[in-house]
Amino acid sequence: MKLKKLLLPALSLLMALIVSGLLVAFSDAKVLALKNNPLSMLAKGFSTSGSAYWALFRGSIFDPKLAHGNFWGGFYPFSETLVMASPLILTGLSVALAFRAGLFNIGAQGQFIAGAIGASWVGFSFHLPIVIHSLAAILRWFIWWICRLPEITHRSP
Repeated sequence: MKLKKLLLPALSLLMALIVSGLLVAFSDAKVLALKNNPLSMLAKGFSTSGSAYWALFRGSIFDPKLAHGNFWGGFYPFSETLVMASPLILTGLSVALAFRAGLFNIGAQGQFIAGAIGASWVGFSFHLPIVIHSLAAILRWFIWWICRLPEITHRSP
């Protein structure tokens, strides 16, 4: 039963990889130049798609070139991926939480920008240890949220 639940997402992922690989392959001029020789075109298309996926993996998860001296250094791209994705994930979580609470939140982009500005202001204005910086940023967010509480709780008909 659990295998059936995993089958559709797995097939969806596989299909997305295949279709995007075809898009990468057919957008390369070197692959299209081989249209008179289908086997060479197919081989060059697989090579181009494989190179693109390998570059995507190296740039977002693990780079073996960075792991020569230190294995964990190879995961530097993954840490940067998390740094870039975390605000977007948390913004999506805030919208999902609002929907679960029965609120309609259309200001996620503005909240994201206001949070970035507030965190930057706290980071550049105060020279404190990192733990206190984090608490100050959370406190700034909490004060902003309390100021918006009447607007959030008031529902117009």
